[in-house]
Amino acid sequence: MAEPFESSREQQMRYPLSADAVFAQIRQMLSDSKFFKLRSVGPQPLSCVFSTHVSLTAWGEYMNVVVMPDAQGSVVSVKVNANFSTLMQGRRNRKDMERFFTDLNAQINAFYGSKGPRQ
Repeated sequence: MAEPFESSREQQMRYPLSADAVFAQIRQMLSDSKFFKLRSVGPQPLSCVFSTHVSLTAWGEYMNVVVMPDAQGSVVSVKVNANFSTLMQGRRNRKDMERFFTDLNAQINAFYGSKGPRQ
């Protein structure tokens, strides 16, 4: 079955760390990244906007991240709105989101050890 065209995508992941600790690692990961670029912090507490790189298949999509406290630590919610709503862009958005969480998990593991995510 064909994938539907997507104009936006959202994904969440839980971490067994405080929201402040996770947000600090997100900011560090984004500042060190060659793929993502931090654009702004706020306006909500523990939120920021960042973009992906520009290439032949990526148009520098803007992504929003919000970190919320949770009874078991925190929840990271990432949302991307596509510049173009195409099948190829929907797949690209999914890969960008997977890369965000892969990079964040690596950052957290490097800093804290194996306090990886729980979905």
